[in-house]
Formats: sequence, C-alpha cells, structure tokens
Amino acid sequence: MTKHTKQGSDAFNSGIDYDFQLQKKTAEIRRSGGTQEHLLLNKPAAQSRREGRMENFINKAFQAIDLCDFGDTALTRSEHEIVGAMLGRNHKKTKLFSTLATNPLGRTYFFDAMLDELARVHSDPDVAMYFVTIVDKDWLRPEGCLTFDTNSMMRRGKRALMDIGYHGILILEIQVLIGVKGVRFMPHLHGVIWRRGKDGMGPQKAAQHLNKRFSGFRKATGVTISLMPQRLPKSLITRFHYATKLPFEANSYCPVKGDPNALTTLEEPKGKMKKAAPQNYANTDALRICAMLAQYQVDETVFAVGDGTKARKFASKALSAKLQRLKITNANPSPKAVVKLIGKVLGE
Repeated sequence: MTKHTKQGSDAFNSGIDYDFQLQKKTAEIRRSGGTQEHLLLNKPAAQSRREGRMENFINKAFQAIDLCDFGDTALTRSEHEIVGAMLGRNHKKTKLFSTLATNPLGRTYFFDAMLDELARVHSDPDVAMYFVTIVDKDWLRPEGCLTFDTNSMMRRGKRALMDIGYHGILILEIQVLIGVKGVRFMPHLHGVIWRRGKDGMGPQKAAQHLNKRFSGFRKATGVTISLMPQRLPKSLITRFHYATKLPFEANSYCPVKGDPNALTTLEEPKGKMKKAAPQNYANTDALRICAMLAQYQVDETVFAVGDGTKARKFASKALSAKLQRLKITNANPSPKAVVKLIGKVLGE
C-alpha cells in the first residue's frame, strides 16, 4: 500500500461495511413490510460517507500518478501544482484549496453551502421536492477519453426542466461503465427539483415526459424521480450528499444470463445494470475522470433552472468569499494544461 492509499482504503472499507449493513437491513425491512426511514443519514453521517468516497477516488488518481512520477517521467514543480489544484493535496499531504470540480475541499464547501439553501426550500410547506437521476445513451464516452463537453447536456437538462414546469439543480457525475463495447464512461445527472406552482406537471406525468426525451439502456428508463418527503429532512441530506460525491465505484452492464464478464452492447435484450467488481475500476479510469471534470470549475458542473439558480448563486458567492478569506489569488490551471498533464501521466 502506498503512502497515499491507507486513509482512503480505511474510508472505502468503512463504506463497504455500511453498504453491506444497508443491504441486509433493507432485506429485513422488505420482509417485515416496514418503512426505510431509518436508513436515511443525518448530516454528519452523510458528510462522512461522502468524504470517504471522495478520498477513495482521490487515492486512485494519486496511485495512477505515482506510476510515472519518477526518473525521466517525473513531474515538474508546475505539474505538481496542477495535481494539487485537482486533487486537493500534494504528495506531502498538504491540503490545497481550489475551485476545480475535482478538488474535495472546494467541492465540499460549495455543495454544503448549496445544501443550506436547498434545505430552506425543502422546509417550505408548499413545496414538494424530488430527487432525479437522468441517464442518456448520447452522453456515453469511449475508453481513452480525456474530455467531455457539457454544453449539450446542460441545454437538454435545463430545457427539459423548463418544459415540465420545474425549478431545479442538476449536478454532473461521470462514472465508469464496464462491459459495454465501445464505452467506458457514463456521464449522467443527479438533481433536486420542485414544481413551479400549479403550472408544473405532477411527478408521474413529469417522469413520463422526461423518459421520452432521455434514453436509458434497452428497456430501462433514462429518468427516475423520487419524492423527498418534507417530514423527513434527512431524505434531502442523504440524497444530496450522494449526488455530490466523486465516483468511488464502477457500474457494469451485462447479460442477465450467460457470461457476466463478456462484452455486450446497449441493445442487449435482457441486460442489467449492477455494481462492477472493484478490481475492474482502474486507477487510470479515475485519472481520466479527473481530466474530464477538472476542466471545469465546480459551479460549472451544476445546471440550474428557475429558483434553482438562487441556490447555485448562493453557493458560488460562499465559495468566492472562502477564497478571499484564504487569500487565494492564483488562477486555476487551464483545461488545456489539465489534459496535457494527464496525457503525460498516461503516456499519451
């Protein structure tokens, strides 16, 4: 185990233990016919779980960098500064704050401020708030990818929310997808949405409308919507922290029958999505996701509609104020510099 991985491994293992207990308890609840309210996390627990997942992602990226950071391929001082801005610390484990979308410190500060504003909306007795996930086949990216253009995703996501009459926040996540020919990465959106008064569609009609606009895999829907009841503040806390993590695990799309390790296509008649084996999520995968995300500031990976813009602006102002208090004036690395660095690490 390298000097960068022990802390992240501990956090990752605790996450695995939690997932096992969660699955076990969920099965017990189904058998008893009870509710799942107690599975929701309070804010400290949700923050701790998100931090553990982000730490695991950061450690995977560091391990990929370690493989080339020696001898003739050692990184320069300026390249180490880019790594610090991206990953939130240097090889001496000094914490480094930036506004890049992969920096855990800036990311946490930004999204915690956003959650405070969304919690205020969630507590409004006239508001019904929903958690949404949007997947679309057009957003899938191939193996070897280092860039992802969010413009089309942003336009389509915002237009869809406006058409169903909803306010909202949509957050970009990029996950590894195993087992599909010609595909390695699955950009998608998680978000928090609520109706624009009486003009907005009901949740069932909204889901039907959205699923006509976004294509899932084979028969799977591209959009899922679930209520976050006002009487359960933890529902917003739990799901928002899930939405704002960095990808700590991969998914696998495989045939229901036959060899689960065989490559398939998105048109597989009986395909299913499941968690991939941890060893199939390569450290270089995490580094490529860094390349795609770190070309953006964290607030550029959030698409807001209607009153959702208030939450986004509130978080952006809070992040700017934090930079001023820390007296950070250095500009973040350019997208081109990020891609060049990670291309060097990967030998491309």
